Amino acid sequence: MYLIKLFCIIFASVSFLVGCSQEQSFDEYFHEEMERHEDREKRPYSLVYQDVNVVHENDAIAIFEETNPNGEQIFIAYFEKENGKWHWRQSRGAEWEDFVNWSHMHNPPYIYSGATIDEAIAEIYAGDKKAEIITIEDNKRFWFAISNQENVDVKFVMEDGSEEYIEKIDYESIENEYES
Repeated sequence: MYLIKLFCIIFASVSFLVGCSQEQSFDEYFHEEMERHEDREKRPYSLVYQDVNVVHENDAIAIFEETNPNGEQIFIAYFEKENGKWHWRQSRGAEWEDFVNWSHMHNPPYIYSGATIDEAIAEIYAGDKKAEIITIEDNKRFWFAISNQENVDVKFVMEDGSEEYIEKIDYESIENEYES
């Protein structure tokens, strides 16, 4: 009888320790971080795409939509896991009707991304990296390409085969133009 009780105690202790040592999944981490916003009820979001081990083992990207004071926006975020814990490293956002076609993260990995409603775009390249294009709904698509180089050219390849290099917006020149 004593051995049965001892076995039960040991089994329960091991089960408890295993349960406590389980690492948090990326999905759990992402939703917990999003729910931390005080005004989350006023800023609904939806995770539309996620992938792990993208650049290296123990990293991830998430693409999510959020309705906030600026309207409906879409974001891409990059995460890394260190010592068993996820960390939000960097993110970029876009608006569906935005005249800015793309942006990129300013720290490695350089993730180029943008939102488009132009259905004539067949492929997108950031430098020599072909972008992944994700259909969100109807004609709304979001694209991203991961590069080890900063400041590469972005090219749209249209359905008719024509190519169009897209300039990154120069915010300083716009601000200077409006200040004049």
